[in-house]
Amino acid sequence: MGPSPSRQALSFSSPSTVACLRVTLPLVLMNQAVLLDQLLLRDASETPLRRRPDGLIRATCGPGDFATGPNPVSVTPEALEGSNVNPVEVMTRLIDHSRSFEFQMKAIKEARSIDENGASMMRAS
Repeated sequence: MGPSPSRQALSFSSPSTVACLRVTLPLVLMNQAVLLDQLLLRDASETPLRRRPDGLIRATCGPGDFATGPNPVSVTPEALEGSNVNPVEVMTRLIDHSRSFEFQMKAIKEARSIDENGASMMRAS
């Protein structure tokens, strides 16, 4: 699906359609909804899922699409969905990476200092 035209309103409606409102194209009336695309919705209640390292969730049954489950699936217009990101976990990982980076930088500086001291001792003798 391409980007929405500027100053246009996107409409997500049940079961899975995405439409654009207030389009001013030839032969299209003002405030008429134009279908942009249709979402691919799947019921994953019976499909094993796994969280990837980047935070996205995928089916463990292999690459590609999987068969939908027995429950009906739809989009709830004007509803908010909770994030699948745990901010405490992300901040903890960020702090761990920062500390690891600082340790590696100290180790590089120490190795450089030892190398410079050894080189100066070689020159002195």
